[in-house]
Amino acid sequence: MLHGRIEAHIERALQAGHDLSVREYSLLDVLSRQHSGEGGHLQMKQVADAVVLSQSATTR
Repeated sequence: MLHGRIEAHIERALQAGHDLSVREYSLLDVLSRQHSGEGGHLQMKQVADAVVLSQSATTR
């Protein structure tokens, strides 16, 4: 119950301040961790798994 309230508060704050959902923020976080070195580029499946989205939803 507390977790849900905290999550809802974070969702509202991100939406109000930056027009982002928690999932969108999570996606940006995952993408920002990519680098040009070996293993630094993620495949769509890895991105989808990291943000709990289907592969087709990730590419939209």
